[in-house]
Amino acid sequence: MPIKSISDQRRLQIIGKIRTGKKVMGRNNKERPQETSHFVLDPAIKKNGKPTGQKNPHIERLIETLGTDSPNELSIILPVGDKLPDGDYLVAQQSLRWYAMDKNGNSRVMCKGDGEWAQYKGASPVDGVNAPGLAYPEGYNRACNMETCPQFLGKKCKPNMKFVFWIEGYPIAAGLFAVDTSSVTAMADLNSTLEWTERSYLAELLKRGIIQDPSQFKGLAGVPLRLFRKEVPNKEGGVNYPLQIEVDVDKLTAGMQLLEEGKNAGLLSHASSTISSADVSSMLEGPDGEDFDENIINPDGKADVVDTETGEIIGNVEQVQAREQAKNPAGVDLKNDKELDAVFKELCELTGKKDTPKMRAITAKKFEGQPDQRGALLSYLQETLTGLKAKANQEEAKAPTNDTPAIEGEVLPPQDQGNQPTDHGLV
Repeated sequence: MPIKSISDQRRLQIIGKIRTGKKVMGRNNKERPQETSHFVLDPAIKKNGKPTGQKNPHIERLIETLGTDSPNELSIILPVGDKLPDGDYLVAQQSLRWYAMDKNGNSRVMCKGDGEWAQYKGASPVDGVNAPGLAYPEGYNRACNMETCPQFLGKKCKPNMKFVFWIEGYPIAAGLFAVDTSSVTAMADLNSTLEWTERSYLAELLKRGIIQDPSQFKGLAGVPLRLFRKEVPNKEGGVNYPLQIEVDVDKLTAGMQLLEEGKNAGLLSHASSTISSADVSSMLEGPDGEDFDENIINPDGKADVVDTETGEIIGNVEQVQAREQAKNPAGVDLKNDKELDAVFKELCELTGKKDTPKMRAITAKKFEGQPDQRGALLSYLQETLTGLKAKANQEEAKAPTNDTPAIEGEVLPPQDQGNQPTDHGLV
């Protein structure tokens, strides 16, 4: 039995991201994004800008299909040509976006606006933006004023366009590819080209008698396009390479000829839309953490860290890491490392000692300076736990007497520790 508003949802997956630049080492040996004159096909899957060790099979196959991982242009096809009520093309939606990180290091869109109203994910409004008694349109909870917004004025909130499409030669049933840009020039050029191409294409279809009424027009769905980079001088004396699209005239002319003759022109057929507008609209938002790590970097090269409950900026990544480092001078993740956490808890339960962050930090600091500090600490804890358990088993094997001492909290020295600290007890 289908569930209303759930079972009837249909979505196409965005299977790969086409990048417009790469990460390079900048000042202080820190990575920063650098625009390239070509597209970048990188199969490495990243989470919050960090490699996961996994690879995207679709990007790998696309590289094989195109014969390069740095194509200068792509032959693309739009899945739909519909527009939103505000005039945005469904395949090229734009918004102002403020990307930040939460305390766990996951990147997320904290605020998304249109220059007038915004969808803000913090629990409280941001100072200097909202006015008392302001009435918001449905779906919005914050004013979006670029003249007063601290995130926009600080260049932390940026324009963003997500452009989605099929790539010619790759199985369309697999899903769509996407490319993102924060270039105002690219957005203006893509919007202008899409609108002008749509008008011209409609006029040509009516002129040739392929459709008899504009209501039959399905927009640019199925129209063959070229996606490429254009060299444009910038104000600093350098060059940028914004996205550009144009119609593949030869392929479109051949397709319209088939339509005019009443023959099948494949995706260019205008009998019906190949995908519904709702499908494309609902699939454009990816889960937090997967989105665009290059966009969360502020002009100073440091990403904001946000308290997701209050929306308060608690510092940048470096500041938060420094505070955590101060709490844990050993430099080992004593809180989130599940294996270390489990051994510490078991040791404290067995010895009766209180499990505190301070105790963990001081114990770990004994191994500071070793090549594999975590490994040395874990080995020490595991051998200590083994020794305690062996001692407990020996005590249990003895006949119980009234003066049998309880197992104390000190730890038996593990064997073969080499240069390990001589004090083997938990602090």
